[in-house]
Formats: sequence, structure tokens, C-alpha cells
Amino acid sequence: MEYFAERRERLTAAFSQFLTYLRTESFCGAVPVGTLSENTFEREVLRPLEQVFVEGKRNRATLTYLSHDIVGGNSTSIDTLALVPELLHKGSVIIDDVQDSTTTRYGKPTLHRELGAPLTVNIGTLVYFLPLEILEFAAVPQEMKAEIISAYRTATVHAAIGQQVGLAWRKRRYREWELPTEAEYLNMVARKTGMQLVFAAAVGAIAGNATTDQRRALGHLALHAGVAYQLHDDLLDLDPGHTGALDDLRQGEITLPEIWLSENNPRQWQELCRVLKRIGDDPLEAERARTILTSSGGIAHTKTLAEQHLRNAQEQLARFDPSTERELLVEILERMITWR
Repeated sequence: MEYFAERRERLTAAFSQFLTYLRTESFCGAVPVGTLSENTFEREVLRPLEQVFVEGKRNRATLTYLSHDIVGGNSTSIDTLALVPELLHKGSVIIDDVQDSTTTRYGKPTLHRELGAPLTVNIGTLVYFLPLEILEFAAVPQEMKAEIISAYRTATVHAAIGQQVGLAWRKRRYREWELPTEAEYLNMVARKTGMQLVFAAAVGAIAGNATTDQRRALGHLALHAGVAYQLHDDLLDLDPGHTGALDDLRQGEITLPEIWLSENNPRQWQELCRVLKRIGDDPLEAERARTILTSSGGIAHTKTLAEQHLRNAQEQLARFDPSTERELLVEILERMITWR
């Protein structure tokens, strides 16, 4: 736990240093026109960014640190670089909450409930772009920056495709009541959730000068961990003890237990469709939907798949020598399918 606490403090310090840098005006070589007062910049830009950054588990940044350390990296800029995947994730969460009409995040009202959708979308977009500015701020070789930017481009494109497909499925669901196949769903999850973790591992591996084999192993580990994480999240929505349980059902989010039901038990699937058509905010209908899903084999199937992807991730650690970092990665992976 000391490792995680220390890295969290270092990450927070790096973010504060970056915000100080962000105050400096740069217009790509052009002469600045006018100026924002310190009060305006503090209130309208820095405070929302600080509010966005302060919450969360820091899983992406932690994966960057561990990927760097497990390959013997000694980059003096790793704290700054760990901000890159963390902020990419923060930006996606901000936009996701608007798209999903999510009301709470980290036990508090979501940003769009406080600031409204227009400001929140703009903050989310700004946070998406901050990784590129962080790389300008970081004292790393140009070749390393180019590699990280390439990985950033790949990750963001895949994540956006995954989000686009997921949102389209949700919209079509209520018009046609047609679900994707399991293979399609897993591919969407790998893009939307997995690729952000792949990027986090890549940043650490690149900063640590990992070998090609090491980078590949960490990439496989991260992708399978991301899929396991999302499948566990699917199960949590049906867990009555979980904060936010049944939110996915109410919002029309498609999950693997539903897909399994549609492919393996058409009668129960039709019954679930009838319930979902009238679910609204009715807690009784939501509970009926949960009962249908939990009584099917979809829960066991989803859990089995999550455990399988977790094992696939863990197998990659055999490529690394025993170390504290390897043990910490085992701990992180275990959390992927046990967190609540």
C-alpha cells in the first residue's frame, strides 16, 4: 500500500506543477492578443480541472508506474507521464456521464449536474487534449514523445469507436430490440475499456525503455484486464449491494448477461423485453428485470469469462522476473474482478 500512496502523492504533485505551466500563454509562436485575468483563469479553467482530477482510484496512472518499474525504468519524468493516461480516462468519464445522464460519480453529483452540459462537454474535451500539452511540458526525448503520441492516437480512436458502437446499440435496442452478438460485445469492450489500459501500460513501458517482448506482454495484460474489468462491472449492476445497482438496466445499457439470455433462452429474453419496455424509474420493474437475469445462466457465464480474461492477463506476468512490482500487478489484477 505504501507504493500506491507514494505514487498517488507524486502524481498529485506533478499535476500541480503542470497547472502552473498551463498558466503560461503560448500561441504557437504568434503574438498573444489580450489576456485572461488570473482570477478568470483560476475560476473558469483551473478549479474545474482540479475538481476533475481529485477523485478516482488512479488505476491507469498506477498501471503506468508499474509498467515502467517492472522493466527497470528510471525515467525522471515518469510522474508527469503518468498523468497522460489518467487524464485521458478522466476526459472520457466526463463525456460518458453526459451521454449516459449519470447523476453521481465518486459518491457526488456529476459535473454536468453542477455546471450543465455545455460547460461539462467543453471541460471533458479540454481534458482529452491535455495529454498532448503534458507531453510538451515533460522533459523527455522527442522520439519518446512521438511513440507516446502514436499510442495515444491509437487508443483514443479505438475508444471512440467502442463508445460510438455502444451508444448506437443502445439507441437501436429500443427501436428494434436487437442485441449484438457476444463476439461483437467483447470487441466493443476491448476497444472502449481495454485500450485505455493498454495505453497506460504502453506509456510506462515506453518511458522505461522496455523491450519489444516486454511491451507486447504488458499490452496483452492490460487488454485482458480491461475486458475482465468491464465484465465484472456488468455483474455489479445486478448486485443489490452495489451502489448504483440496476443503473445500466434503467439507462438501456447493454450487458453480457442480457446478450447471453437473448442467445440462449429466447422465452426469458422476450419476457425481459416486456419488462424493460415499461421499466422507467419503477423500482419494481427494475427488480423484475434483475430477477430474470440473475435466474438465468448469463451471470455464471459472464463471471467465467471475466475470470478467463483475468487468467490471460496474469499469464503475461510469467515473462517478468519475480519482483515487488510483479506482485503489485497481481494485486491490481485481482481487484479488477473483486471491486465493489
